[in-house]
Amino acid sequence: MKAYYKVLATTVLLSSLLVACGSTESGTTNGSAPANTEVDSNKPEDKTNDKSSKETKENKDTKTEGSSSQKLAANIDIEVFVEGGNELRPATLSMSENGYAVYVLEDFTFEAEEPNKDIIHSNFDPEYFVRIEKLDAEANTEEMKKNIMSAYEGNKQIGIHDVPPTDLFIEEFHNADFHILIQDLQTKLDVIYIVSDMHGEKFQFTFFMPHKEAAEGVAPSLWAIARTVIPTGDGLK
Repeated sequence: MKAYYKVLATTVLLSSLLVACGSTESGTTNGSAPANTEVDSNKPEDKTNDKSSKETKENKDTKTEGSSSQKLAANIDIEVFVEGGNELRPATLSMSENGYAVYVLEDFTFEAEEPNKDIIHSNFDPEYFVRIEKLDAEANTEEMKKNIMSAYEGNKQIGIHDVPPTDLFIEEFHNADFHILIQDLQTKLDVIYIVSDMHGEKFQFTFFMPHKEAAEGVAPSLWAIARTVIPTGDGLK
């Protein structure tokens, strides 16, 4: 099964793979957490009281609330697993009104969608997207899991798979509360539901992955983006 999810990162052609292996409705770790990345202000040292006061105010204004005392970098390179190896690609910081930050790769768009939810979609094919929701601290994830699975029960065209999170290729999601794969055989769409702890707070990621040729390039990028999510302390608590 682990081998199956390694293939998922590059092809996401889950229909054929599930038949071969017997096997829902969210970035890549680059060796350092985005929260610890600091933008160099390059401010010249000035010992005057006026300059010192100004710099103190600027430092307070640029501090990321709820995360590290260091400012998140505006741009970083994140790893994307493509064609059997990791490739560094530039990503830009996006701040959600729902209390988290995420680094978005080029050719993808971050935007608010439903209340307390955002989506990141491919500019080439918007049918590939991940919905991100920061959960309330009191969220009952067991009940969430039951509700998701029961919503699809009874449809013979849909496969429902409760998959161990450790089978995921993305290590950041190995501590997930659950990982559900919904496979719609009629519309040829995979919907992947994951609820996972991200730097101390719970998030739900819902990936929409159509069975198209573009999956090989787009899907790994969506996974890479999702794993960069970091809470900022704002929004829903």
